[in-house]
Amino acid sequence: MTTKTVQKAGGNGSSPAAISKAPWSLPRKTNRVSIVGMAPGSCNDAPFNEPDVEIWTVNEGYRMFPRVTRLFEIHNRKYLTQKIRNPQHLQWLQKNVDVPVYMLERFDDIPKSIEFPYRDIIKECGSNYFTNTISWMIGFALLEDFEEISIYGVDMATDAEYQAQRPSVEFFVGLAMGRGVKVDIAGQSNMLLNAFLYGVEDHKTHRIEAKFEARKRELEEQIVRGRTDVVALRAQLNQALGRRNEVADFSSAYRNLIDADPEIRKSIDGRMEEFDQAVTQRNAELKAKEAHVNQLIGALEETEQIDKAMMPLADEEWASLRRST
Repeated sequence: MTTKTVQKAGGNGSSPAAISKAPWSLPRKTNRVSIVGMAPGSCNDAPFNEPDVEIWTVNEGYRMFPRVTRLFEIHNRKYLTQKIRNPQHLQWLQKNVDVPVYMLERFDDIPKSIEFPYRDIIKECGSNYFTNTISWMIGFALLEDFEEISIYGVDMATDAEYQAQRPSVEFFVGLAMGRGVKVDIAGQSNMLLNAFLYGVEDHKTHRIEAKFEARKRELEEQIVRGRTDVVALRAQLNQALGRRNEVADFSSAYRNLIDADPEIRKSIDGRMEEFDQAVTQRNAELKAKEAHVNQLIGALEETEQIDKAMMPLADEEWASLRRST
C-alpha cells in the first residue's frame, strides 16, 4: 500500500509527557496519530496493530475498526436523533464506557463525552476554514502537538459534499506539513493527487490508474453493502405490513366487540396508526436505498467506461505498468 509522505523537517521536540493538560487533553504515550475515515478504499490499511499509534475515527467508525483511541462526533444532538441516522448509534454513545468521544458539548447521559475545543483549535491554526470533521481532527492533532499524522479512509473523490470539503482537508494537511509534521496519506486517496507535474511532464495517466482500480473496488463494496441493506429493509417493511394487516383483520373480525369499549378502540386505532407510520417510513427508506444502489451501479459502469476510454491515451510506460499489475 502506497502513501504520500512529507518527512518531518523540524518540530519543537516535545514529548507526550511535556504537553500541558487541558480539559480536552488525554494522557498518551505517543506522538503518532492515525486519522481514519470510513472510505473502504484504504480505511482497513490503517495501523490498528501498532500500539504506539493512536487511532482516531468519526461518527460510527467504532463499528468498523478493531481499535479506536478517540471518537469524534461533531454533530449537534438533534442530528443524532434524525431518522437518517442509525438509532443504535445514540444508544451506543450512551452505553459506551471505553472510548472517549469528542462532541460539541458534554452530555450527562453520554459518560465518555468530552467538549470539543473548537475555539482553541481555531486559535491554534489561525483559520476557521473547517468544513468537515476530518479537518477538525487534523487541527486538533496540531493543538495536541502530535508529530506524525497518517490519514486513511478519507477519499473525498465523489459526491458534491465531499468535493467541497476536500480543499479544507488539504489546507490543514498543508498547514501540518508547513509546521514540520510528518504526514502520510493513503495512496488511494484523492487528496493531494495530481495526474502529472505541470510544465515538467506530459499528460501521463498512469499516476491515476491505481486510483481507478481503488475507486472500482470501493464502488463494488458499497454496492454489496447496499444490497444487503435493501434485503434487510425489505424484510422490515414486510414485517411492518404483517403487523398492520394482523391488527386490521382483528379489528374487522371483532368490530362490534371493540366498538363497545372506547379504550380498546382507542388502543387498536393507536396501533393501526403506529404501523401505518412504520410501513410508510420503511417503504421510503427502501426506495431511497434502492435508488442509491442503482446510482452506485451506474457510477461503477461509468468508471469502467472512463478507464477503458483512457487506455488508448496511455504511453508505453503506463501500458507496461498495467500489464504488470
